Amino acid sequence: MQNVTVSLEKAMAEFTLVPEQELDPERLRKAVVKSGFTPRDIEITAVGEIITQDGQLSLKVTGSGQLFRLADNEQLAQLKQVENVEGKVVTIVGKVLEEKKLPLALSIAEFRLN
Repeated sequence: MQNVTVSLEKAMAEFTLVPEQELDPERLRKAVVKSGFTPRDIEITAVGEIITQDGQLSLKVTGSGQLFRLADNEQLAQLKQVENVEGKVVTIVGKVLEEKKLPLALSIAEFRLN
């Protein structure tokens, strides 16, 4: 990780993953607990390519190749409306869902075509 900032007032930490590093929510939650805090939602901003993986749209993150399965919601429905969405590079802001299976699921809050 790099560029780490912590705000106790907002109960939030922000950081940037180094290139080729993947997000590991379990490791992140353990680090928060070890520091004496209670982990909450993990919200991310990620740039990557839209692909289809096992019949579902997914985000393949630029730099690491990490996959996020895109969870069904209104924003995903809007993304699906984009002509030839597969292969397009997008920026997605969303919440990592607490699921034990891989790939991790991401609930889109907003997206932007790059």
